[in-house]
Amino acid sequence: MISERIKSNRLIARFLRKPELFIPLTYHFHIFEKSGENRYVVFLYPREDTRNVKVEEYLQKFLLIHSISSSDITYLLDNDKGIIYKIHVSLSFKDSYVNIGVFSEKKGLFKSLPISEDHILSHIIDNLRYLSEEE
Repeated sequence: MISERIKSNRLIARFLRKPELFIPLTYHFHIFEKSGENRYVVFLYPREDTRNVKVEEYLQKFLLIHSISSSDITYLLDNDKGIIYKIHVSLSFKDSYVNIGVFSEKKGLFKSLPISEDHILSHIIDNLRYLSEEE
């Protein structure tokens, strides 16, 4: 698991709590539909830009389970074929910082992950920093 601490504000807090806003910050995961309470179907795009996605491209389908408590937010992405990504956000009430961590697990025949933990985390952090400058 890799993690990074970032200064938070109201706008960032809003993005962290809503899957529809947070998941696109990864650039690679995109919500397709809501499938239940705190459950979504998402697709993993291997490229960062979805403008030129072709129908024949291999897109991996994941189930996103979103859970939230008073001090933690968890995004669990499972493709049901042996690849799991977990994005964990720890909220701090004493200071205005949040810790964001990305954990991955691969089981079965997969030799590598489609997207690395640090690559996903770098997109999230860069986008949140950009948002913090906008407020």
